[in-house]
Amino acid sequence: MPESLTDRIIEEGRKQNINPKDDDELHRTLVYLRLQLKALVARDLWNMNEYFRIWNKQSRIVDKALELIEHPA
Repeated sequence: MPESLTDRIIEEGRKQNINPKDDDELHRTLVYLRLQLKALVARDLWNMNEYFRIWNKQSRIVDKALELIEHPA
């Protein structure tokens, strides 16, 4: 995702007085924002399946479910 796009989104938030409390929060927000934008672009280019394929890569819940399916207790 182009950094200029995320910079513009962060700047728009600041204009609306929406600011991260510190650099750590900004970093976490940018990671989430980039992933969300990538998933939305995939959805627009293909379909919701591709959206969830990208989005679920960061999901601890999905990771745990796959682990339990592959290695049941």
